[in-house]
Amino acid sequence: MFNRKKKAADKKQARLEARTQKEKEFEGEIAAAAKLDDPAQKVLKLAEIEKDMAEHLSAVHSAITVSADNRALLDAATSGIGLIFTGALVAALGAPHVGIGIVLAAFPVQIGGMMATIMGSNRLSKALQAEAKDHLEKMDGLKKQTAQMKETLINEQTAEIAQSPFYERMLALPGLSEKFAAAAEKLAEKLEGDDAAVEDTAEQEKPPAPEPPPVKGRHHPKGGPKQE
Repeated sequence: MFNRKKKAADKKQARLEARTQKEKEFEGEIAAAAKLDDPAQKVLKLAEIEKDMAEHLSAVHSAITVSADNRALLDAATSGIGLIFTGALVAALGAPHVGIGIVLAAFPVQIGGMMATIMGSNRLSKALQAEAKDHLEKMDGLKKQTAQMKETLINEQTAEIAQSPFYERMLALPGLSEKFAAAAEKLAEKLEGDDAAVEDTAEQEKPPAPEPPPVKGRHHPKGGPKQE
């Protein structure tokens, strides 16, 4: 019993350390992506990190969720009790030397064993989910950080991205073409508005037209009409 508990504790510690290591790896990759000069290359790297995180989280969820198969087993047990019972009767009739009483007596044992397996496995699943809670929360924060960095780059460095040698590769990523098109449209509208504002300002800042000079020969400079 002691050895089994120690082995279970060692496995738990190994899982925790492995997940902490993955968190550090993703943090390092995100930091490295932020240092890249080309904004389109940054977006590509961040998208790659997102993909790796999704694969990692899929593996974690598979490891901590053992109740899905048990749910199917439970449904089969509850809906198929009649079939199992019928099968027991057929077996008893086909083997009269065994005796129908013995076969039917085994019926609740069979169901009871199935249910015990399901309940025990579900308790394990809950324990594994509680164990992974902190890691899943940390990973959720890293996912949101990565997504926000991508959104900021696309929205604030649209013009630079369009001039990047990585531009076409970035647009090939699922969903990014639409996001970039929306950002480019906003940029075009902003530039048009800025141009209009500049024109209005220039119009307002034009110096007033000079007054025309007085016509000579019409008035004496010291007053009174000039004598012809």
